[in-house]
Amino acid sequence: MAAFNSDDWWFHSNMRGVMPWIGYGLDSTWSVRLAGFRELRDGVSVHTRRVMLDLNARL
Repeated sequence: MAAFNSDDWWFHSNMRGVMPWIGYGLDSTWSVRLAGFRELRDGVSVHTRRVMLDLNARL
């Protein structure tokens, strides 16, 4: 749905930057991932910085 969202940060057509991440599997079902973003949108002079923590379950 990112292509239809009004937040163009998720639609990477006008972005450049880096996304380092690290992940860890807690067990066969659960895993976590920590990701950092530093991106520059076209037409904006300030970098966008974000941090995301994801918790995933595979059933």
